[in-house]
Amino acid sequence: MYEELCASLGEFVHHYPGYAPDNYDPTILERTQDVIRARGYDVDEELWRAPSDDELISVTAKCQHSPSDAGPIKPMPTRVRRAGTSRSRRLPHSERRQEAPWLS
Repeated sequence: MYEELCASLGEFVHHYPGYAPDNYDPTILERTQDVIRARGYDVDEELWRAPSDDELISVTAKCQHSPSDAGPIKPMPTRVRRAGTSRSRRLPHSERRQEAPWLS
Protein backbone atom coordinates (compact mmCIF):
# COMPACT_ATOMS: atom_id res chain seq x y z
CA MET A 1 0.00 0.00 0.00
CA TYR A 2 2.75 2.48 0.92
CA GLU A 3 4.50 1.87 -2.39
CA GLU A 4 1.24 2.61 -4.26
CA LEU A 5 0.71 5.83 -2.30
CA CYS A 6 4.25 6.94 -3.14
CA ALA A 7 3.75 6.06 -6.80
CA SER A 8 0.78 8.43 -6.86
CA LEU A 9 3.20 11.18 -5.74
CA GLY A 10 5.64 10.25 -8.50
CA GLU A 11 8.45 8.87 -6.33
CA PHE A 12 9.12 6.81 -3.22
CA VAL A 13 8.87 8.99 -0.11
CA HIS A 14 11.70 8.06 2.24
CA HIS A 15 11.05 8.71 5.89
CA TYR A 16 11.90 7.38 9.29
CA PRO A 17 8.86 7.65 11.54
CA GLY A 18 9.57 8.08 15.20
CA TYR A 19 8.03 9.34 18.39
CA ALA A 20 9.50 12.23 20.31
CA PRO A 21 7.30 13.40 23.19
CA ASP A 22 7.97 17.05 22.29
CA ASN A 23 7.33 16.45 18.57
CA TYR A 24 4.01 14.55 18.57
CA ASP A 25 1.19 16.21 16.66
CA PRO A 26 -2.12 14.32 16.38
CA THR A 27 -3.24 16.76 13.67
CA ILE A 28 -0.49 15.51 11.33
CA LEU A 29 -1.55 11.90 11.93
CA GLU A 30 -5.20 12.76 11.25
CA ARG A 31 -4.29 14.62 8.06
CA THR A 32 -2.20 11.66 6.87
CA GLN A 33 -5.05 9.24 7.59
CA ASP A 34 -7.47 11.48 5.67
CA VAL A 35 -5.16 11.39 2.63
CA ILE A 36 -4.92 7.60 2.84
CA ARG A 37 -8.73 7.33 2.95
CA ALA A 38 -9.09 9.84 0.09
CA ARG A 39 -6.87 7.58 -2.04
CA GLY A 40 -9.34 4.75 -1.44
CA TYR A 41 -7.46 2.79 1.23
CA ASP A 42 -8.59 1.63 4.66
CA VAL A 43 -6.71 2.97 7.67
CA ASP A 44 -5.47 0.42 10.21
CA GLU A 45 -6.55 2.16 13.43
CA GLU A 46 -4.19 0.04 15.57
CA LEU A 47 -1.23 1.10 13.45
CA TRP A 48 -2.18 4.80 13.58
CA ARG A 49 -3.07 5.12 17.27
CA ALA A 50 -1.17 7.53 19.49
CA PRO A 51 1.97 6.16 21.18
CA SER A 52 1.86 5.43 24.87
CA ASP A 53 4.77 5.67 27.29
CA ASP A 54 4.30 2.11 28.57
CA GLU A 55 4.80 0.74 25.05
CA LEU A 56 7.38 3.31 23.94
CA ILE A 57 10.42 2.21 21.98
CA SER A 58 12.84 5.01 21.17
CA VAL A 59 13.11 5.21 17.38
CA THR A 60 13.14 8.96 16.87
CA ALA A 61 15.14 10.07 13.85
CA LYS A 62 16.02 13.51 12.54
CA CYS A 63 13.31 14.28 9.99
CA GLN A 64 11.90 17.40 8.46
CA HIS A 65 8.77 18.33 6.59
CA SER A 66 8.77 20.34 3.42
CA PRO A 67 8.76 24.14 3.92
CA SER A 68 4.98 24.24 3.50
CA ASP A 69 4.60 21.41 6.06
CA ALA A 70 2.34 19.69 3.54
CA GLY A 71 4.82 17.46 1.76
CA PRO A 72 6.74 14.32 2.53
CA ILE A 73 9.16 13.91 5.39
CA LYS A 74 12.77 13.96 4.21
CA PRO A 75 15.61 12.37 6.21
CA MET A 76 18.53 14.59 7.06
CA PRO A 77 20.96 15.74 5.80
CA THR A 78 19.52 17.87 3.03
CA ARG A 79 22.20 20.54 3.32
CA VAL A 80 25.96 20.23 3.39
CA ARG A 81 28.64 22.76 4.30
CA ARG A 82 31.19 23.64 1.69
CA ALA A 83 34.72 22.82 2.79
CA GLY A 84 36.57 25.82 4.17
CA THR A 85 33.50 28.08 4.32
CA SER A 86 30.56 28.73 6.57
CA ARG A 87 28.19 28.53 3.59
CA SER A 88 26.00 25.55 2.92
CA ARG A 89 24.14 24.32 -0.13
CA ARG A 90 21.08 22.17 -0.60
CA LEU A 91 21.98 18.65 -1.66
CA PRO A 92 20.39 17.36 -4.87
CA HIS A 93 18.37 14.18 -4.33
CA SER A 94 21.08 12.01 -5.97
CA GLU A 95 23.75 13.36 -3.60
CA ARG A 96 21.53 12.85 -0.56
CA ARG A 97 21.71 9.13 -1.24
CA GLN A 98 25.52 9.34 -1.17
CA GLU A 99 25.57 11.45 2.01
CA ALA A 100 22.91 9.31 3.70
CA PRO A 101 23.32 5.68 2.60
CA TRP A 102 20.25 4.62 4.58
CA LEU A 103 18.20 6.22 1.79
CA SER A 104 19.26 3.53 -0.69
